[in-house]
Amino acid sequence: MTKLASLAFGAMLAFSSSIGLAQAEPILIKIGHNSPDGINMPGAGITAGTLALKNYLEVASDGAIKVEIHPNGSLGSPRALIESTQLGTLQMAGTFTAIMVPFAPEMAITQIPYVFRDNLT
Repeated sequence: MTKLASLAFGAMLAFSSSIGLAQAEPILIKIGHNSPDGINMPGAGITAGTLALKNYLEVASDGAIKVEIHPNGSLGSPRALIESTQLGTLQMAGTFTAIMVPFAPEMAITQIPYVFRDNLT
């Protein structure tokens, strides 16, 4: 009788955990940036990149990941976006590297002129 009870308990546990996975909320990623929300020309600006990222993540995850894009500085200045990302209230921020240097001094390497011969290096 104990084998049957153990088997029933295991089946019930497996069934209840699969129900929990099916009803799980999607992962929400919030991206903030200060670029306009419209795309003036194909492939231009942060907006095009964030829209491509949103499309890729939502399709590749079969809806398990949802992306909210907040353009036009609607979540604050570039500094506020970085601080919100540090606090975890925002998952991604589209800012310029020069603004990030006070938060991550390593980013200053991208601001040194003539460090890279061209865009391909």
